[in-house]
Amino acid sequence: MGKRVPMLKVALLAVVDMHTVEFARENDWNQSCYDAGYGDGQVEQFSQPTSAHCGDKPNGANSYYLGYINGCNTLVDKTIEICESAAGT
Repeated sequence: MGKRVPMLKVALLAVVDMHTVEFARENDWNQSCYDAGYGDGQVEQFSQPTSAHCGDKPNGANSYYLGYINGCNTLVDKTIEICESAAGT
C-alpha cells in the first residue's frame, strides 16, 4: 500500500503548479514584447499599437519599452536620451 498524501498538500501543489504555468506564460509574453521592442528600436520606429498590445499582460508594455530602448541604443550615436525621446518619453 502506497503512502497517503494529505488532500491539503495536493491542493497546495496544484495551486503552485498553476501559478508556475501562468508565470511562464507571462515570461514568454514579456520576452516576446521585449524582442519586438528591440527590433523596432534598431530601426528607430517605436510602435504605440504594439506597446499597447503588450500592455494586455502585466509588465508587457514595460518589456516592449525596455527592448526598444536597448535596441535603439545599439545604433551608433544613439544615446539613452535620444532613444527615450524617440519613444516619446
